[in-house]
Amino acid sequence: MFVEVDDAGSGVVGIRRERPLPKRLPLLIGEFLYELRATLDNCLYEVAVIHSAQNPPPGASQLQFPIYSTPADWGRNVYRLKHLSDEHRQMLERIQPYQAQRQDLNCLRVLNDLARIDRHRTMHLVGACVVEGGLAVKAPPGSEITRSRRVERPVIDEAGDIATFVVDPWSRGQQVQLYPDLVLEVEIAEMAADRPWGSLANRLKALHKAVTEYTTGLAAYALGYTEPDVGK
Repeated sequence: MFVEVDDAGSGVVGIRRERPLPKRLPLLIGEFLYELRATLDNCLYEVAVIHSAQNPPPGASQLQFPIYSTPADWGRNVYRLKHLSDEHRQMLERIQPYQAQRQDLNCLRVLNDLARIDRHRTMHLVGACVVEGGLAVKAPPGSEITRSRRVERPVIDEAGDIATFVVDPWSRGQQVQLYPDLVLEVEIAEMAADRPWGSLANRLKALHKAVTEYTTGLAAYALGYTEPDVGK
């Protein structure tokens, strides 16, 4: 942790990593997200093969696992599922993000957004994020902290600011004291603001669990093992 104060008394508190995160970590997280998204598409393909008794199934080039944020988007793309059974289309519609009370907490929506960013733009910024605790800055004798602000959950790769402050009066050579009580965790930049389900590890586990449940349910019904209860 470091502190810098300019001649006007404006200061910043920051964090500097002593050891970098593994360079492969963003790549591994991106691959994990890609594989989960691909699992959904692969499952739907196999369901279509089972239902049609053909491989490739009818309409294979149009087939993709649907993840839509509005009923209108579903309606425009439901033709892609026309060779599936009515029950499978109903099961898939029940689990769409637009059916959720909060789309930002819907596993399919979260997975699709993260996988799309990773696939089309760049690897995710993965770094340290302050998730709990506080930071007190004590001014030197005869001065006071007149203004302070904490940077909202920055994701820090090598170094970055976590708070700003103003000390008045200020003279070169004076020092401020820091009293940190912070909890840092590994985080993805795109999810740092809300952090649904807590830690990044919990979120990745939740996405894996959702994909497992959806694909298992769809495949089991196609094979005649269960009733069409996915999404109920």
